[in-house]
Amino acid sequence: MNGIDELITRFTAAQYGLVARWQALAVGVPAAAFDHRIAKEMLVLVHPAVYRLRGVPYTQELRWLAGVLAAGPEAWLSHRAGASLQGFDLRFPKPEITIAHRRECHLDGVIAHRTRRAHDVVMVRGIPVTSKPRTLLDCATVLPFPVFERLLQNAVTSGVVKIEAILAIVDRRGGRGVDGTNDTRRALAGGLVDDKIQRELELLLARIIASADVPAPVRQHPLTCADGREVVLDNAWPDRKIAVEGVGLRWHGNAGQARKTRARSRSITASGWDHYEYGWSEAVEEADDIRRLLESFWAGSAGHGPADPAQNEDAAA
Repeated sequence: MNGIDELITRFTAAQYGLVARWQALAVGVPAAAFDHRIAKEMLVLVHPAVYRLRGVPYTQELRWLAGVLAAGPEAWLSHRAGASLQGFDLRFPKPEITIAHRRECHLDGVIAHRTRRAHDVVMVRGIPVTSKPRTLLDCATVLPFPVFERLLQNAVTSGVVKIEAILAIVDRRGGRGVDGTNDTRRALAGGLVDDKIQRELELLLARIIASADVPAPVRQHPLTCADGREVVLDNAWPDRKIAVEGVGLRWHGNAGQARKTRARSRSITASGWDHYEYGWSEAVEEADDIRRLLESFWAGSAGHGPADPAQNEDAAA
């Protein structure tokens, strides 16, 4: 095997026998040498500029990955094909992919979507694909609601994806106007109403606090705010006037409730308390950060308390 073939094999060995022209040229394979192997039928066309080694079996994974590679370096499997790859109760053999919004993709036999959102991409069996929670959110945009509802329920009950991870992706990515958000919330609402969402988040946040090297907080601490508002704080350290709470209610996107939640937080802060609120996305995906910030604050090594997620993109709108 010569040097050119070795370079091509780097890709075919890991990609079900596939190689894209842009991949080969990027590692130094001369265009003429690549074209020579095409002319000799050592490489067989699958999609424009995507080839498979002659004799390689045409598997389902090959078909999916070929569609991804044909769309270029910023493409990944998603939606129904992503669900099929990752073990959801759905079979979808056609390549369905997502690319960055600034790009275009028109390929025969490939369904392409564009997104402005962060990618949430993982590798599954050598194929870049949206994460399971993101895949569900995207499937809500292309499936009839009864089909999507069954897909979500089966995924949770069979353990393919955790309910907490779905709540986190809706909290983090499912803002107003984001396709799939409403149907995902609707599908969840039947078995997980808002008060249960709030209780589950409070328990999750309590476990994070309990695992941190900080004094135990006072649970359900009553407080009369400076403006007369009566509140109960989930986790409070009254001697330091610090409160940490979960905000699961922001998940359902009710604008009126969001305003009340912000007004409540302002009352607590105006009363001289440091008030920190965390939603599902932080509690599920940033637990170590919450724990570390609590510990550093208590050790006196940080000038401020835990980072306030109300200042980031995940805050209630």
